[in-house]
Amino acid sequence: MKPTRRLIAFAVTTLLVATTACAPSAAWMFSSGGAGRSHDCNSAVSNVWPGNLQGRAKRIVWRESRNRATAQNRRSTAAGCFQLLRLHSKRFTKLGFNWRTDRYNPLANSLVAYDLYRDAGWSPWA
Repeated sequence: MKPTRRLIAFAVTTLLVATTACAPSAAWMFSSGGAGRSHDCNSAVSNVWPGNLQGRAKRIVWRESRNRATAQNRRSTAAGCFQLLRLHSKRFTKLGFNWRTDRYNPLANSLVAYDLYRDAGWSPWA
């Protein structure tokens, strides 16, 4: 991960911690695997989403991707843990990620999904 991207990811995570009382592990995010690439979707949810929302978020991950970060819908642009669409690429950019390279990254997908949840609630996964 490039130093600038790492700094942006850290700043986003710090902002999430400050505003939601969730406490992602910095060691997990910046491991040698690179921003959670070696971890599954449920681990990313546990490290990003607040505790009171994790159960429902993990059920959505199971329904959408069967906890596979590399899941891809054959009939749409839906990709990753939460099956986020290409139309959410601006959210990826807003959080310091790139849709093309990070949509299958469990940490990036979970952070973007949480950002989407904060704006729209559970309705994107209804």
